[in-house]
Amino acid sequence: KSGYSSPYVVSISAYNGEGGKITLPTTAEINGKEYQITSVGNAFEGNESITGVTIPDGYTEIGLSAFKDCTGLQSVEIPGSVDMISTNAFSGCTALNTVNFDDDTAASLTINLGAFANCTALSTVNLPSKLKTISYGLFASCSNLTKIEIPEGVTSIDGYAFYTCTSLKEINIPEKVASIGEAAFYYCAALESIEIPKSVEDIG
Repeated sequence: KSGYSSPYVVSISAYNGEGGKITLPTTAEINGKEYQITSVGNAFEGNESITGVTIPDGYTEIGLSAFKDCTGLQSVEIPGSVDMISTNAFSGCTALNTVNFDDDTAASLTINLGAFANCTALSTVNLPSKLKTISYGLFASCSNLTKIEIPEGVTSIDGYAFYTCTSLKEINIPEKVASIGEAAFYYCAALESIEIPKSVEDIG
């Protein structure tokens, strides 16, 4: 099912399928006309039956709480066309262990606060190079996260970004990072050492 806020913006607003591995649709017919789908709303929030999601190229936004608490979701494929992953988009996806970002075709990417928080099966993530900010609580309570590569273009790591990532052993802080927020690495008990570059001007 698709909903839309104008004749030219089409978003998925509900899902009534059987689950398993799914690929989101690329078009929707509205009043006899075909429109491209460019975003997914909170259509899947709390769904326990989907195990994998492929988001096709052409999507630009993954909406607020779009896949929040999808406890059966194990993998997600995100295309380079996506330039916004909204707050809590995948938070609470406790089985999620694979997040693949495709080629960087969009000019920028924003991942809002808590988008991957409480994804307790997630062990590694390779973030795309167009990302500039590690947002507030982005990976908070990802207790199985052991390693993450922060892109060289990142300029800030916000508060609580890796809060209680108790298995985190390795993390790089790029030379362009100017600020590290409050409790960004609080209770990262397995983190043996961290090298802070000279570019950092503020630590919360």
